[in-house]
Amino acid sequence: MKRETFWLCLIFEVAIILRLFWLGSTAFWYDESFSYLVARLPIDRLIGATLGDVHPPLYYILASPFARLPWQPAGLRLFSVLCSLAGLWVLWLITGRLKLSTLTRYIALGVMAIWPTQLYYAQEGRMYALMQLLILALWLAVLDRRWVLCGVLALAAMYTHNYAAFYVGILALAALGPEMLRGRDFYSHKFTWPKPHEGSPEFVLIAFGAAYLLFAPWALSVFIVQIPAIQNYWLDLMTPGTALLNTANLLVTMQGSGITDPPGVILMAVAVPVLAWHALNNKKFTLFMLAFIPMLTLAAISLIWKPVYLNRGFFPSLPAVYILLADWFVRASRPRRWFALGLVVPALLSSYLVWMSSQVNGVRTMSVNYAKGASVLRNLPVVHLDDSSWVIWSAARPDLPQYLLLNTCPEEAGSLTERTRRALGMTITDPAAIPPAHYTVAVANIFSPQCVVDRNAAYTAGDQPVYEADLLFGYLGVYEHAAH
Repeated sequence: MKRETFWLCLIFEVAIILRLFWLGSTAFWYDESFSYLVARLPIDRLIGATLGDVHPPLYYILASPFARLPWQPAGLRLFSVLCSLAGLWVLWLITGRLKLSTLTRYIALGVMAIWPTQLYYAQEGRMYALMQLLILALWLAVLDRRWVLCGVLALAAMYTHNYAAFYVGILALAALGPEMLRGRDFYSHKFTWPKPHEGSPEFVLIAFGAAYLLFAPWALSVFIVQIPAIQNYWLDLMTPGTALLNTANLLVTMQGSGITDPPGVILMAVAVPVLAWHALNNKKFTLFMLAFIPMLTLAAISLIWKPVYLNRGFFPSLPAVYILLADWFVRASRPRRWFALGLVVPALLSSYLVWMSSQVNGVRTMSVNYAKGASVLRNLPVVHLDDSSWVIWSAARPDLPQYLLLNTCPEEAGSLTERTRRALGMTITDPAAIPPAHYTVAVANIFSPQCVVDRNAAYTAGDQPVYEADLLFGYLGVYEHAAH
């Protein structure tokens, strides 16, 4: 076996083991529960559910066969594992097209294979691993000048996640510039197909323009209907502190890593300007744009308009960051390499600590899934005072009838739209029609108005507590209401 083949196989073997490690050990958290429920819907209701949500439908369509596998939650997450592994291979091909040194290629691939953020999203039943794969595949198609494939992949990426539109625009510019610089008698009176060595900027414009045109109906739906309805209540206001922490929780650590955040924040604060300067100084403009421009753009929009800085949406930036990191490391002097390792190792270890802790304790980072933890022993209906708990329980306990109580308070920001509720088949019930014996699930978060808190207290008064917890995001409780 050649040495190159040996190291490549070793990296992929480690990547496969880490991504399959305890894949189904933790229950679905809220977003995964939503993915699971939507992906199992018939195609017409699936489209209807996404038309009331912010995320496009392609991920749910492709994940549908995995959501129907009998072994969950590993079944749904397996799709993300496969996307993540495919992304590794595409990254290896990209670094070859960029004519990077063999050592640089191995380092970039190795970092992507073991970095905890990659492992987290490779094991999450959401669209981020697929989005990263599609952007990487689009980048490779641009480097290979395969314009029809570029159009298809650009459209697929944007119908996977809205933020992909920024990456598609960057790669369109990266494709258009070199094509315009290639020699060709473009303004000839008679059109002729360009030869392989000649530029074809018109094909770039057609491919990417068609993708944006076909994405326009969904984009209009997002801005006119969905964003005003959902209101993005869970996104932090843009300040230097929140920007630094949220970005570190993507680039270095994982979300909600708490006291383990400082090493990641320190590493990011040092690494980002160094890598940005390295990219610009060495004229690696495409890498610079992919790594940093989407974050800067959304940060500016968040300052000018409203909070839209969703750090998970920048997941496709990470491969470009890994390539820049590997290229800088190979070129750096020995003292600088040791200094870099002194920053990377503590951040890496702290991030692994969070990832391992979430697996051992059976609760994913940011998880609000308490349906498995509650001792619900009787086969009684479950009444929900909030649609978020309905989503979690419908995925975790499909054996129990689930009801959503008719809301008498103003609709909370961030609640599911009426269109999505109908598509999911939520049974909205008047209090008078609820079965006498049932369980009640009450949730109040830090954004809930006082009306919701008072309503929860009044409805659960006198019921037997089954599970109660005060968490960082708010309060939750499960109560048994006996028939009188």
